[in-house]
Amino acid sequence: MKLIDVNLRALQDEIRRLASEKPDYTYSVPEDADEYREGSTGCLYTVTLDGEKVGSCIVGQALLNLGVSPEDLSIYEFYSVDHLFSDEYMNDNKGFSDEEQEVIDWILGVQMLQDKAHPWGIAVQVNEAGFTARHIRNVRFGKAEVPEEFKNVINLERVSWASE
Repeated sequence: MKLIDVNLRALQDEIRRLASEKPDYTYSVPEDADEYREGSTGCLYTVTLDGEKVGSCIVGQALLNLGVSPEDLSIYEFYSVDHLFSDEYMNDNKGFSDEEQEVIDWILGVQMLQDKAHPWGIAVQVNEAGFTARHIRNVRFGKAEVPEEFKNVINLERVSWASE
């Protein structure tokens, strides 16, 4: 069962669009958001600004742009992308087709990099080149190395592993 019902390819395209508009943007919770906590490095899908819930991180902004309500999205605030779309936590593929899983790995890879201070353009560029969440995890567990072309682009020491 999908928790948030949205076309995954449309979400991927909207993330690409947002990153192309702000390629150098490095995400952080806005200081004037009600949810802001000094020193916090976490990502939020939505925040409250001037009494209104709005999209915060690249995934949150993209989901709201595609019509997901901020109220519905805020319920899943601490879910990673792969959990955001399915309640089948114990199922390895969480009920996704291979194509859906490929898109989710891409979106999750963007989320993992943007959550740890990589600019949106870099997060998308790296995932477009095929270095998605699955590959990031393999590096983390010593099963792979960062490809040479990314060694000076991303810092995997800054990547969150909470979604493993």
